[in-house]
Amino acid sequence: MKPPQFDGKSSWVNYLRQFEAAARANGWSLAEKATALTLALRGDATDILQTLSLEEQDDYHQLVKHLEMRYGQSHLEHVYHSQLKNRYQKSNESLQEFEADIARLVRLAYSSTPENVMERLAVQAFLDGLRDTETRQALTLARPSKLVDALARALEFEAAKQSCRGQAKVRKMEEDVEEETCNEAEIRRVVEGILEKRQIRCWNCDTGATRTIIRPDIVRTAARITPTSWRLRTATGDPATIRGETNVTIVIGNVSFEHRALVAEIEDELILGMDIMNTKGFELDFKNNVLKINGEEIVLHRKTEGTIRVVLAEDTAVPERSEMILDAHLDGNPCVGNIMMFEPRSHEGEVARGIAVGKALLLTEKTVPVRIMNLNHHPVNLRKGIVLGYCSSVSSVIRKLDAQENSVRKITG
Repeated sequence: MKPPQFDGKSSWVNYLRQFEAAARANGWSLAEKATALTLALRGDATDILQTLSLEEQDDYHQLVKHLEMRYGQSHLEHVYHSQLKNRYQKSNESLQEFEADIARLVRLAYSSTPENVMERLAVQAFLDGLRDTETRQALTLARPSKLVDALARALEFEAAKQSCRGQAKVRKMEEDVEEETCNEAEIRRVVEGILEKRQIRCWNCDTGATRTIIRPDIVRTAARITPTSWRLRTATGDPATIRGETNVTIVIGNVSFEHRALVAEIEDELILGMDIMNTKGFELDFKNNVLKINGEEIVLHRKTEGTIRVVLAEDTAVPERSEMILDAHLDGNPCVGNIMMFEPRSHEGEVARGIAVGKALLLTEKTVPVRIMNLNHHPVNLRKGIVLGYCSSVSSVIRKLDAQENSVRKITG
């Protein structure tokens, strides 16, 4: 019986079980097992042979030990303990999917634990993570001893709940209707008369800025900021911290001009106020998303809100002191073909100890590349679905240099 091949991308624990089964069926000795395992290595997994002496390569236990160090998961037990402790059934997750993941995490977190103890731990984790309170209470009373029994009881209870729904019948419904009194009829008549006579007025409502506002960190260090009597409030009515006024140089398209702006703590870098728009003759065409200044047209692009999580596409083993480009997926349904800025997770929520993730501009596709580096002197296993970082939208401005020309220059920032 020929053993399967191992390329370092599949689960080492599962592969070793298959290999041991083939070795038992063939009746191999330790030397024969070492030879067969060496010949079964493919792809990146063959790199480990460069780190072994001939004696270690021929020693089956030493060969398995080195492969376990690189591709195994025993050194990640504390990570799986944490994942199991915080594992709860998701809103769109079936009982079968939840049970399968609990079984996987328990075996990874307690690989050396006796089978009966592992079953009790799995049952408890399954009960603690159930989304439905009634199902959890019913299983607690049933006291299942195995995880498969807990799943079967949970499915039976859910089916019973579904069958009991919608069986209630309305036997009798009474409605008491009180007659309208004379006073109520008179009040209704007066109110209707007032509504008919009410004049509809048109109000000009605007939450835009009267003055142009710039954020303090955008202002040049040498710029002189003078006190001001202006007071600012946000669109919600809350006061905004204002530092003063200063002269700024604003460049839009081919137009450059000096303007007096307020310096205040705002979220955006700059807010163009009605003062500058009226003075410079801005024309905004919202239908065509065009800003016209002195005959020049600047096409505006609306910035999409929020950030998108970037998650690892598949389980990956990162060798020690090495750099890799991994495939990742964008969580959700982002538009394909957009340029986005990828930012790695902060230090507090880093991917793994000693794993560095690179920042990059990405073109959104079904799969995007993410560059990582393992700074450790040992391999690190990254699980599928781990959050590598976040993507945020990048605003683009397309400027027409000449209305008569077809050439368009694209500036991305």
